[in-house]
Amino acid sequence: MPKKDVSKYPVYLKDQQVRCWFKNVARGSHLTAEITLRRLSKPCELLNTTPKGMVEKAEAMAFPSKSSNKV
Repeated sequence: MPKKDVSKYPVYLKDQQVRCWFKNVARGSHLTAEITLRRLSKPCELLNTTPKGMVEKAEAMAFPSKSSNKV
């Protein structure tokens, strides 16, 4: 069980793109930014990946290479 004083979410803020996204959301509401960061972290934990890894996998699924479309 994680310690109450130690947050696991700052790990995600080490990524420059995630940090930029977080700061942009926090301009509107810091609470909303914290909640969305938690929502982002949960699938990353479950899939054992990073936010960048999730994007790369989604792009690979959405845009398969042209060589795999041969009939």
